[in-house]
Amino acid sequence: MINNFKLICMASLIIPSILLANTAVVNTNILLVKKKPSNQSTNNRYYEMNKVINIQEKVDGLDSDEQWYKTPNGYVKAKYILLEDELPKFISKDEVDYSKYALQLIVYKNTVVQSLVKLRKLLKNEDNIYLEETKNVYVIYLVNFDSYRNALNKSNKLKRIFTTNFITKVKNDNNIKNEVEENVNSKNII
Repeated sequence: MINNFKLICMASLIIPSILLANTAVVNTNILLVKKKPSNQSTNNRYYEMNKVINIQEKVDGLDSDEQWYKTPNGYVKAKYILLEDELPKFISKDEVDYSKYALQLIVYKNTVVQSLVKLRKLLKNEDNIYLEETKNVYVIYLVNFDSYRNALNKSNKLKRIFTTNFITKVKNDNNIKNEVEENVNSKNII
């Protein structure tokens, strides 16, 4: 009975901290990590821009009305953090208009969630981000551009970050099937 009580007490202490855990991205060049949520506290270390960190809880500052977040390494000011749920989400396959233009930004093999959070942080003002998962890679697109010119304008704005981006159309299963049929038919004609 006592062991069960200890187990329940331990679970009640652990579960709230798990529920509070949230992924976040650093949104400043250098973010100081303090031992306490105070401007006067000593620096523990620092996080660099785009670093993905885990947030354990939100707390009030000890010497000001600023909000702070507790991380595994100490406390950071909340105003320099983008919580994962504040970042734009990837749209679903159903929201992609396959007849419109898209901008392919990056292809990568890394399946780590933190990479996706960093990419979404870079695209925080976008609402049309589409993640296509294939057998071997992930492809990030901006989709549903009404015109080639709009896609080109966005491409030029993002050239500095995504140097190899290009304008395309996202292929769905029907497009791929039609292309295969066209290739087979053209071979039959020749």
